[in-house]
Amino acid sequence: MGRSRAVAARRAAPVRVQLAALLRPAPLGILPPDDARRPVAPALRHRRLGRCQHVARRRLRAGQTGLEHVLRLLPAGQRVAAPDTAGPRAGVDSAANRVRQPVSTTGLPAEGLPPERVHELVAAAGADDADWRAGRSWSLVYDSPDWHADLVARAVATYANENSLSHTAFPSAGRFESAVVSMVASVVAPGADAFGSFTSGGTESILLAVKAYRDCAPDIDRPELALPATAHPAFGKAAHYLRVGVREVPVGASGAVDPGDVRAALTPQTIAIAASAPNFPFGVVDPIPELAALAREHDIGLHVDAAMGGLFLPFLDAAGVTPPRFGLDVDGVTSVSVDLHKYGYGPKGGSVVLFGTDELRRASYYISLGWPGGAYASATSGGTRPVGPAAGAFAAMAALGRAGYRRLVADVMTTARTLQDGLLESGPMRLVGRPAMSVFAVTSDELAMTAFARGLESRGWWIDAQTEPPAIHFVVFPRHATVVAAFLADVAAVLAGSLEDRADGSSSYGVMVRGVANIQTLRDYLDRRFDDGWWDQRA
Repeated sequence: MGRSRAVAARRAAPVRVQLAALLRPAPLGILPPDDARRPVAPALRHRRLGRCQHVARRRLRAGQTGLEHVLRLLPAGQRVAAPDTAGPRAGVDSAANRVRQPVSTTGLPAEGLPPERVHELVAAAGADDADWRAGRSWSLVYDSPDWHADLVARAVATYANENSLSHTAFPSAGRFESAVVSMVASVVAPGADAFGSFTSGGTESILLAVKAYRDCAPDIDRPELALPATAHPAFGKAAHYLRVGVREVPVGASGAVDPGDVRAALTPQTIAIAASAPNFPFGVVDPIPELAALAREHDIGLHVDAAMGGLFLPFLDAAGVTPPRFGLDVDGVTSVSVDLHKYGYGPKGGSVVLFGTDELRRASYYISLGWPGGAYASATSGGTRPVGPAAGAFAAMAALGRAGYRRLVADVMTTARTLQDGLLESGPMRLVGRPAMSVFAVTSDELAMTAFARGLESRGWWIDAQTEPPAIHFVVFPRHATVVAAFLADVAAVLAGSLEDRADGSSSYGVMVRGVANIQTLRDYLDRRFDDGWWDQRA
């Protein structure tokens, strides 16, 4: 403990305020009102070490309070930068200069439309969507072979109306969810204790994990997370919602966080470390065993975000690669999240969060006994939700089995290697770090990568561009095997043209913003989602 205080005292890196953590509410929904003052059960353990109240008391004795919970680490020498609110730039429709319009009241038709017309409108709404069915999208849609996708779609449709909120009224919900949790645990927690929940996606899985760690440390007034800069923004969202501080750890050229940098970011307020298997920007797996040892040493949690790799990395031996260890079978990993709608090939709206103890899982629940409508208990942040995603996830996993996942991993890795080789041979590009699987980014010291991405976009490809470093990002799936040659031909054609460094856009995962992205332009982007005007023109 003395070593932790010494590290905190020596820290000299510049810091930035994380406003999300200015206040911390009392934990809600964990214990019934009559038990609100009951101490946390001593059975709550961080694997074999004392967890929750033991750790909280020890940290409280360290006497570290104040505002450290709102500090966010930056690389040494980097200046604090305020949000860019300087107004419009070339090509930017700035929120500051756009008059806000209320929601249109065109709304509901006076008379119902004929079913044929409704079908026409539904089809027409997708006319400008990325053509993922033809393999033209390198992100956002995670498709499987047609026979499998059809099977999953039928399962989803069969249970589209059943309500997962009540497992009593609809036992199918519990059957599907528990089966999926069990199958996921058999892959990412072999031989280890695992207690899981089925959620609506990776973001909700991370939210529930952060809630569990926060509520297992009731004596820490200003809890913090330590997370790499490459960790998914869902951790920041969870911290913002739950008023937990964030200490962001820089990541170097390797694309993986350095455990030594994580150690320097830990304080007596730290409740958990975050890691990725792999991270989304570069496809690089963080050093999970080393981070797990660090978590054990400090008696804190370690959540591994395996949204992308949970059902891919364990089968890498089918592609001649030794799978990395990242799950609950690594001593010190206390929770892990796996998305079913990515390389699980299930429908969107399916993820699993696994905890190493039942007490941690229970801390992620919400329970209310005082509502006149009756007792309310929810395992997730949502209330009513369809059983369909769980049914589809079950169908996806049951139909593939281990052998099916191994075949798909081998096929996808073959395509990914072909794509990587073709890109690196086509021009002065290089991979960012050492990607572990079929998620990767390529960058260049010579090419204008934003202009390169726009050139490919103009040829009908959906490309995610990244900014740190300037790069283009790829997520490879089975359908891409049929288009990789055509894509590389377009790469050659774009590179043969003029690639001026047109600073006319910046983008991130699924978001394209003309001009320089800042808080205002991104809020404007979100506003336009809800005042698109498409229906006003057709109603």
